[in-house]
This record gives sequence, C-alpha cells and structure tokens, in this order.
Amino acid sequence: MTKTKVNGVELDYDEFGAGNAGTPVLLQHGLGSQKKYMEPLARILVDKYKLHVYTLDLPGFGLSGRREDNPADADQSYSLASLAGDLVGFLDAVGIKKVHLLGHSMGGMVAQVVAKTAPERLEKLILLATAPFLKISGVELALAKVVPFKTLLAMAFKRSFPQDHPKDEVEGAVAESARCTSRVAYLRTMAQMTRKHFCSEPWLPQLRVPTLVIGCDGDRQLGYEASQAIQSAIPGAILYTIKGGSHEAQLLHAEEVATAVGKFLGA
Repeated sequence: MTKTKVNGVELDYDEFGAGNAGTPVLLQHGLGSQKKYMEPLARILVDKYKLHVYTLDLPGFGLSGRREDNPADADQSYSLASLAGDLVGFLDAVGIKKVHLLGHSMGGMVAQVVAKTAPERLEKLILLATAPFLKISGVELALAKVVPFKTLLAMAFKRSFPQDHPKDEVEGAVAESARCTSRVAYLRTMAQMTRKHFCSEPWLPQLRVPTLVIGCDGDRQLGYEASQAIQSAIPGAILYTIKGGSHEAQLLHAEEVATAVGKFLGA
C-alpha cells in the first residue's frame, strides 16, 4: 500500500504490474467497500492480460483519510463530483495522463462524472454493476441515519451477495466494512447518490468515451435494468451481461469480468 495526498486528504492505493506497458487501468470500489475487494480482479488483469493496474481507496473508505478529520482542507459533502475530483487529483499525483477507468457500483457513478467532466483523462470507460442514480426513498434515508452502522451495512451486503452465499463470509465482509468505512462518508455519499443530488440520465448521451457496461442479471442491489439503461444512453456503448451474476461481480465473477475487460481493452 502507498499513500499520496490529494485535496487535503491522504489517499491509499496499490499498484500491480508496474512493469507492464500500455495505458494503466484504475479499478474503483463501491459504497462501503475498499480497494482490497478489487484486488482479485487486479491480479487476473495483471497475470492474464499483462496490464498495469491501480486500485484506490476514496476518502472515507478503506485506508484513506476521512474528510471530516480535515475540515479546513476538504469538501465535506462527499458528493460524487468531489469524489470524481479526488480521482482526477490522484491521477495527477501519480503522474497518469490517461487511464482506463473501471468503476463498480458507487465507483461507477464517480466514473460517469469523470467521463463528463474530464473525458480527456480517459482512454476507455468500464461501468460495472452501476446505475444512473440510486433508487432509495426518503424514509429509507431517514432510517439509515438512526440504525446502528453495522446493521445498515448488513442490510446492504445482504442485497449485494447471492441469497445462498455463505453467511460467515457475508458477516465477515460486514465486520470489515464497519471497521474501515467512515459512517459519515457512507451516509453522506449514499444521500449524494440519490436522484435529488445525482442523475446522469440527461447527460449520458453526450459522453464520447468508448464504454463497456457490465451488468449482472441477478443484481439485487442496483438492478440489471440500470446497466441496460446506461448502455442504451451512451452512444456506442457495449453491454456485457453476466448470466446469474450478483452485484459483487468483481469478487464473485472476477474471471468473467476480467475476460470482458481484457477483450474490450484489446489486451
């Protein structure tokens, strides 16, 4: 793990296949997750396709710093726009002019913003199990603020994994997320993902970055139809469907995701 300071916050990242040639790939995690869960996919992309891969913990997640600990230096909203700014700032910090960007779930929403605001930094875009906005009611948002954080995470992870997934593995993922995720970051980012604050539908048709959308038809978190909607909105976008796939595709279907990504990148 390596750290670099961006917008007043220390960001933690890992680099794989540094000696491999070509445009690097950045794998961006989702809400309540961290770069650790992108590592299986990263290693396949390096070993099988000889790619140069980065994984990054966004502010408030994993081993990166938290905005609320640096009130004078960082945007406290945890908006998708601010997170996109952090991602671009990371590229600047490590000297990457152009990148292949893969965003999962929330990370896919951040990636959509980067494609809109800084398209010159992207060679290709991969949107994995994501959506144009988060469908959640005001009642659910209000409830999220009062239930114990671990309970909130358990509710989310239950939808992210298959119903028959080993209970101990899901509980382990919840416990680790509770340790490594800022509750402030989680709640504020979740609110910022809702249609009130973020909706990419109006501007997705304006994107011109070559795009692969990977959807899972068993996604109980954001829904397969969200991936279909994104693909139909972005000109020339390709849709790859993981049959029977669940939301945590980067973990549960890493080989299939890597194959789709490798083919799309021409690796």
